[in-house]
Amino acid sequence: MSNRSSDASYDAVAALARSLFGFALVTWLPLAISWILLLLAPMPPIESYAQLQRMIVAGAGAATLLLLALTFWTYRLDASRSTRVAQRLAASFGNPWLALALAVGCMAMLAAIALALLLFVTSRLVEDYGLGDRLRGSLDYRPLRFIDDGAAPSARDFWAEQSQTRVRWLPLSYWAVEPIAGEFINVGQQGLRRTISNFADSDSPQVFFFGGSAIWGEGARDAYTIPSQVAQLLQASATPARVRNYGQTGYVSAQDLVLFQAQLALGNVPELAVFYQGFNDVLSAQLQGMSGLPYHELQRASDAEAGRLLRQGQPILQPPRLRPDELNWSLVATVGAKAGDIVDRWMANRRLIRAAGREFGVDVLFIWQPTLYSKAPLSEFETGVLAENDRDLPGFSELYRDV
Repeated sequence: MSNRSSDASYDAVAALARSLFGFALVTWLPLAISWILLLLAPMPPIESYAQLQRMIVAGAGAATLLLLALTFWTYRLDASRSTRVAQRLAASFGNPWLALALAVGCMAMLAAIALALLLFVTSRLVEDYGLGDRLRGSLDYRPLRFIDDGAAPSARDFWAEQSQTRVRWLPLSYWAVEPIAGEFINVGQQGLRRTISNFADSDSPQVFFFGGSAIWGEGARDAYTIPSQVAQLLQASATPARVRNYGQTGYVSAQDLVLFQAQLALGNVPELAVFYQGFNDVLSAQLQGMSGLPYHELQRASDAEAGRLLRQGQPILQPPRLRPDELNWSLVATVGAKAGDIVDRWMANRRLIRAAGREFGVDVLFIWQPTLYSKAPLSEFETGVLAENDRDLPGFSELYRDV
């Protein structure tokens, strides 16, 4: 009995001795990776937060170096010294198996802390400080050619900034771009893109622009959006106007109708309202198989169902998966994405906008936006874009031309 007990104790000590280096190495690796990511993460703009981040980086670096030294020390131990260290640890805890279990537990705990730190870096620092957006923006494949006005950015810098734009909830029309104060893109608290060269006085007529990302100005600096260029042309022709850009990324004509009506109801009545539309109406219908809806309606239906379940006290781990055929859309949309249905809905929205304009004394102008599908000749890059669209959206080019 004594021999078996002695053998068991020896086996535990031997296992602990053989595992010292492995414990140290496996604990050090995730801590080292986390520290490197912390070191590479951008500093927050607020100095107090930046100071806190520097302290975290310094503390994590010291812990990493200390554990690295311990790892090297255990690696250089010979068998006899490893056994003596293991025996001391076993004696300290009174039981070699307890010492071995605590060593494994400590390793797991330190690894968990390191991984939690890694998660913090990727989910908070990278996201909150925009590193992920800047990386994605820098990888944007679309080439841009800027007018050289003395402040022309590189395409990389511009896409890095635009990739940081977000949208927030806006009643009735669903969303508007969040406020942003950038070098090339500026959006005010109302969610409206800045219009440049708008020097008209309060007696000058007002011109409102509505539409999707083409009017909002994707790929363009503030001064080179369509509304800004119109404002500059009017100023140069001695007929200045107060131009406002109500364009929002991804809007379809139904959202333009709602936003236009909301402005009239609020007393924001222009002399002229310009509607630059078309592409989003077709693409939304093709993607969702229904005409007349904004983008991602099924996702919003899923979000609403998730909210209903949560308010009833039912925990959910992911949004409910709804299928279009589970919902009845007939009150608001036409099932199917036929060219005639898309045109009928756009024409109906056009009539409603005109009617509202007449009631409030607003002239309206509609422009079906030009696209690559109606452009000739095409550059090599544009030809590649259309080929990629045909691959990713089979049938869209034919549908758009039919519309």
